[in-house]
Amino acid sequence: MPNPLVFMSWWNEELATPVEFTPSGQGMGMRRQVKLHYLPAHGTFQLLAEDGPALTLSIEHPDGTPIGPQELYVGATLDVLGRPMTLRSASAKTISWIDSEAKRLLKRREALCAQLQKFRDVHKALEELGISQLYLNPQMAPDSQMTLPSGGKANLKRMHTEIDVLEKVLTRYRT
Repeated sequence: MPNPLVFMSWWNEELATPVEFTPSGQGMGMRRQVKLHYLPAHGTFQLLAEDGPALTLSIEHPDGTPIGPQELYVGATLDVLGRPMTLRSASAKTISWIDSEAKRLLKRREALCAQLQKFRDVHKALEELGISQLYLNPQMAPDSQMTLPSGGKANLKRMHTEIDVLEKVLTRYRT
């Protein structure tokens, strides 16, 4: 895993401007850009805004558990300082790590599915445990070819969850 994982985000804000400069009275739009660094050694984030000092902060789920590196991907939305922030792009190293990790996890998950298929229907077993459909399901692809989302868009947390569930189901049949 690269140190740090680097993501970029932006949003548009409307700035109040005097009426003489904007006859519509709607103001003027301004794009705000930030970088969000995840520091794996500390499990914290650094927020670097274009017009201020870097802030070190902890980003947590509503239940207080910290957000981990597997939950970070391009397209994820985090609650940062009370504001929803969508991770819109990432550094090349971060994208490379997410994409290679997704390939590794997909291979592992498919191997577990093949093992479980020897004992029972995989989809029925997963539905019993609350997973109605596999993430990146190759059976849903039109030509049965799986294409991973590229550009750091793979949801590693969801893949880890599916692998954990498959391993638990398989332990019942292995013992």
